[in-house]
Amino acid sequence: MTAPRDKAFPVSWDQFHRDARALAWRLASAGPFDALVTITRGGLVPAAIVARELDIRVIETVCVASYHDYKTQGGLKVLKTIAPDVVRLNEGDRRHRQDRARNAAESAFRHRLRKAPRAADGRHFHHRSVAGHLDLLSLGHGPRFPAADRQGRGVTSGPRRISMAGRLHTATRGICGWRDRLAKPDTQWKRRFSAFETAMSWELASPTESGLPTPIEQLFHGSGFKDLTLLLAVAEHQVELDGQGHASQCDVWALIDTDLGKLSLTVEAKANEKFGETLEAWLSVSSETKRRNRELRWEYLRQNLPPCDRRFLSVPYQILHRCAAAVIEAKRLKLRHAAFLVQSFSAPEKSFQAYAAFCQALGLQQARGGMSMSSVGDISLGVGWADCPFATDQQIAAIA
Repeated sequence: MTAPRDKAFPVSWDQFHRDARALAWRLASAGPFDALVTITRGGLVPAAIVARELDIRVIETVCVASYHDYKTQGGLKVLKTIAPDVVRLNEGDRRHRQDRARNAAESAFRHRLRKAPRAADGRHFHHRSVAGHLDLLSLGHGPRFPAADRQGRGVTSGPRRISMAGRLHTATRGICGWRDRLAKPDTQWKRRFSAFETAMSWELASPTESGLPTPIEQLFHGSGFKDLTLLLAVAEHQVELDGQGHASQCDVWALIDTDLGKLSLTVEAKANEKFGETLEAWLSVSSETKRRNRELRWEYLRQNLPPCDRRFLSVPYQILHRCAAAVIEAKRLKLRHAAFLVQSFSAPEKSFQAYAAFCQALGLQQARGGMSMSSVGDISLGVGWADCPFATDQQIAAIA
């Protein structure tokens, strides 16, 4: 008689940590939570990870024993129940809503664990010699990619200070890595919001031949760019600008190889978010000091945008500095091509109209799913709008 096969499914600590974090962000939208209850002893480690991700301070345990000799499972014995104070925290309508969220998340979590292990099949980015993950995370807290130090001083002081840690990057290991780069992950990291959907879109595209999301790849093909290969992508990439103030923080900055040469791409992702105030409103501040500073910054941006008259005043300031960032990075890396794209996930019509105002100011076509070409000096500049679908449950389960 053949001995029974060992059907154990070993999970590495890295995979275990990753799946526990995936469970946490699936639960995040159902919070906030007052407490977390876990079953000992196996539940202690994932409970610690989930509690940290969701900022839960009250952790209660239900202590049980069934493997009395560590080999044979016997009857279940409850050694400790939930404390009454914790039970009272879970009463009312909140309990019903959170239980439903937990069930859905745990089902997805179990589905993920049941998947057979397989090697990632991408070829663009690597983590510990395993291909298939985007190289998007800087090491350290909030460091920057070494961008726009135009005087060549390396580390600068004041608003242009650049962390040396920003020169070092590590590959993402699923979309949870993208969440770490957000300024306000508790409010920004949700399904059908641009941060989450952008992460899904680029992670899903990483193993493909080009490494680019299909709608974005199609925009380039329609504008004469062929043989596209994503060389590098950086999430929440910061590009320093003249004057005091924040850097231009791109949702994605990418370095792409094409048949015409390498290209600098900045991506502004939109779902239900707006572009913000127009250039005219941004320049109209009461403080004389702030107004002079903003005029200085705008003069620098104008040098990195196609020539235009006062029609830019009706364009959202966010579009202008995000587009200029693509050109700034192209100059820094001595590239001849740049592009700025809006990656839309069912963005409202008002957002497209704001983008259309920018195209109109440049004398370009304003169409969804299209890219028009302009130039800044000897650098060609593509401007486009890509409509992308929301990620499905199956895709999230495969990537998270």
